[in-house]
Amino acid sequence: MDKGFFYSIFGGVFISMKKEIRNRVLQKLKQIPAEEKTFQESELSQKLFHSAVWKRAETVSLTLSLSHELNTAEIINQGLVEGKKLVIPRCQPANRTMTFYPFTDRSSLIRSSFGVLEPDPDVLTPVDPEEIDLIIVPGIAFTSSGQRIGHGGGYYDRFLAKHPDIETVSLVLQEQLVKEIPTEVHDINIKQIYQFKKESSS
Repeated sequence: MDKGFFYSIFGGVFISMKKEIRNRVLQKLKQIPAEEKTFQESELSQKLFHSAVWKRAETVSLTLSLSHELNTAEIINQGLVEGKKLVIPRCQPANRTMTFYPFTDRSSLIRSSFGVLEPDPDVLTPVDPEEIDLIIVPGIAFTSSGQRIGHGGGYYDRFLAKHPDIETVSLVLQEQLVKEIPTEVHDINIKQIYQFKKESSS
């Protein structure tokens, strides 16, 4: 069956299913006790720091997280301590693309229309995407095989489709892990998923 025809029939169903999963996971994230969320974040950050993909990456992209997302503060601090070049994306809603800028501190950031802190393009120079070794991809829901639901803008899917050689990692809280996500033709899987798993008590 032609993919375009298939999507015209089922695309709306996929969007509706993704929206339901997104809302369900967001509710779970809002209910995590602060101490539990901090514990999971620390465990996942340590997994990242000990990974080969982190150790060999010289330029790392990540975001300044929203309250319901995995807090990236520890990762930012570790990256700066290790002398890595950190870059932050700025979204262009008009064409749903991202431009990346260097990050050293919050003084060169401004608040976007989405409420996210983003680089100020008036004071920073864009980074060539070819310089980026690793992207820590944010999101709301994930499967263990790398499928992902973000906020619905498609920014990362568009960027990664054009730059398939960049390594991608997502750090997934226990509440963000789902069994299945409906996949559309333009969806790009995350290459490595680091998920938090509670040890079962004996």
